Formats: sequence, C-alpha cells, structure tokens
Amino acid sequence: MSFSPSPGLAAYDVSRFALGLGVEGIDQFRGLRIGAFLEVALDVKAGVALPPAPLEALRRPRPLGAPLPDGLLRFGRHPSAVFALPAAQLPASPLRLRVGEPNRRYVPRRLELTYGSQPLMARVVLSPGAAYDVPARTTLVRGTVTYAAGGARVRWPRVEVRLDSPVGPPTPLGSVHGDDRGEFVYLVPAHALFSGPLADTLSLTVVVRARPANPPPDAATASDALWDLPVEPAVAPAPAPGARPVPFDLPGTAVPAGWTLSQTFTNQKVAVSRSTSLELAV
Repeated sequence: MSFSPSPGLAAYDVSRFALGLGVEGIDQFRGLRIGAFLEVALDVKAGVALPPAPLEALRRPRPLGAPLPDGLLRFGRHPSAVFALPAAQLPASPLRLRVGEPNRRYVPRRLELTYGSQPLMARVVLSPGAAYDVPARTTLVRGTVTYAAGGARVRWPRVEVRLDSPVGPPTPLGSVHGDDRGEFVYLVPAHALFSGPLADTLSLTVVVRARPANPPPDAATASDALWDLPVEPAVAPAPAPGARPVPFDLPGTAVPAGWTLSQTFTNQKVAVSRSTSLELAV
C-alpha cells in the first residue's frame, strides 16, 4: 500500500508491505553490518514459480530482481543494507539462500532455513575473503589449503586457529571459512597479542577440515561458480504471534557434514602486526 501526503510530495511516497524474510550480512571480525557489495539470492533456478505479489508497487526495499545468467533470484536491498523479501514472495519452508558477493571480499554461504509462519530476520556472519579490506598493522594470516595427494586446491575448507601456550594446551581463538580456491584469511584478535610476553611473532596451531576430495563438476552446474558450496541447515526461532521478528545469528561455526578430513598444523609462526602466508597440505 502506498500514499502521498500531497500531490507536491510525490517523491516522498511511502510504501509498506508485510515482511517475510530480512537478511543482514555481518562482518565476522568487525561485528558490523556489511554495508555494500553484498548479494542475497534464493537458491533456485530460473523458471521456478514464486507466489505472486505486487512488487512493482514497492519503493523500498527494491523488488526481487530479474534472474541473472546464473538463474538465481536476488533480493531487493534496502538503503540500510538490509535485504528483504515480502511475505507474499516467501516460498514454503525450508528455503535455500545464498549470501555473498562476487569480488572475494567475503566467503559466501548457502543456508537452508526452516521456519514457521512468522516474519524472520537473519544475521548471517561472513568470513573475510582474499580481497578483504584489512586494517593497517593487523596481525594477519593468509593461507592456502591443498590436497597432499595431487596438490589440488581444497574447495571450501574450514579453518580453526588456536594460540599456543608454553604451559598448557592451545587456546581456541576462532574459525573461518575458506573459499573455492582453498584460500582463507584470519585476523588475529588483539587480546591474543597481549596474553604473554611481548614478542615479534606468535605461535599458532591451525586445524583444517575438508572433504576427502573435491566433488567432480558436471554439465548441469557449469554456469554456477558456487555449485558445490556446502548447504548449512538452520532453524529459525519462533517468535510469539504478532510480535516483531527478533534477529537471530547464523555464525557458521559448525563443520558441514562430509568434512571428515582433518589435519592439525602445530607451531605455525606468525609475524605480529604483519601478514603471514601459510601453505597447508592435507
């Protein structure tokens, strides 16, 4: 529904619709909403019928866009950087969703949301990608994961980082997602730098988890760069009837099913306030 306060204020038309699903992209290390470049799409191919809705009447957020060559349907983006899908366009549960961006600033994710009849507001946490905007003087780990047998890049590895201790087991610091080229980026948090005597280097333990082998591509997925991106199941909380949707976080810390290959790399030396590159073969 839309209205204008007066004929002279047509540029300030107000549009309202019932929210079905809202999505925020959250920067894993900054903890802030990702304000640009992000894309959110239904993980369906062109030709899949969605319920009709008067999308042409909407001003903000912009309507669900026409399919691009990959056949995915993009959400409209509100100027506040929240992506929204009207309730009339929300498919039946469960819904598969892709969140990412095309220039490797963040590692994309594919989610399968199970939900009820209430509006949803999901906060999707994204790991930094190879082109991430790294702050100056950050203690940074850039790594590449390959298979020891054959040297192929490991697609979509999961990487956990721990801080070594001279008096006990390593302390978990966090985990990140790797991309389709086996590349990952980890920003060492500041508290890890001051947990002991000041030094020029840190000693880290890095745990890599992956599939035993990359799946072979086929003709049906040739046009989809993210064809084997793992599907992460998630269940949305059920708010009280009539209540406003409460945002819920999807941190992505669970290891996907099938990522059974695990390798631990101990005593990895990392320069403080600089970038260190690691080559890890599993």
